[in-house]
Amino acid sequence: MAKLKKLKPVFDWAEVVADEKDWAASPPAALRNLLFQMYLVRRFERNLLELKKNNLIHGPVHTSIGQEAVAVGTMAALGRADGIGGTHRAHHQYLAKACSYHLAPAFDPVADEFPAVLKQAMATLLAEMTLPSDWMAAASSGSKAMSGTWADASANNTGTADFFRIWDSAGTTCHLQGTVTATGGGGDLTLDNTSIAAGQAVSITSFTLTDGNA
Repeated sequence: MAKLKKLKPVFDWAEVVADEKDWAASPPAALRNLLFQMYLVRRFERNLLELKKNNLIHGPVHTSIGQEAVAVGTMAALGRADGIGGTHRAHHQYLAKACSYHLAPAFDPVADEFPAVLKQAMATLLAEMTLPSDWMAAASSGSKAMSGTWADASANNTGTADFFRIWDSAGTTCHLQGTVTATGGGGDLTLDNTSIAAGQAVSITSFTLTDGNA
């Protein structure tokens, strides 16, 4: 017969309580920095939901809206060498960790420039190419194949490609995006090698759009 066994933790629980004196002693720039990070996470998650609503994300989207302060406060207490492991709804953890790692302690979002290294940590543009005006061939049997040359003679940066976006000519509206994997990896777009070095030529040789009912 099953029995209920009470377990006792082998560690001590503690609660940290801040009072008005703690708030008054906190540098205003540091508080603005934390608030900025919470707004950054919220804006990121809202953008994800907007992309999902417009069918630009394939698969489920689990946001961390409402949990911004948890990630930002936790990451602010960690050191640069401390590792983290997010298992679910982890966008806020990554963004907050990147901010705490790259932003100087005295960073003031009102007065200081957002560092380029942090922009790269959050999304690095590896390569960009201008597609021909007739970039997709006529539909046949429920699918369209790429048309013309899709190539970048010199990659912008070094890194590993994991997603792509196709924008309008003004570069303001994303019409299509998806995952990038090596050949055979099952991504929406496949490359023979997802490791890209700055200055190398990058070309797409095969790309097909298939109607969901085809």
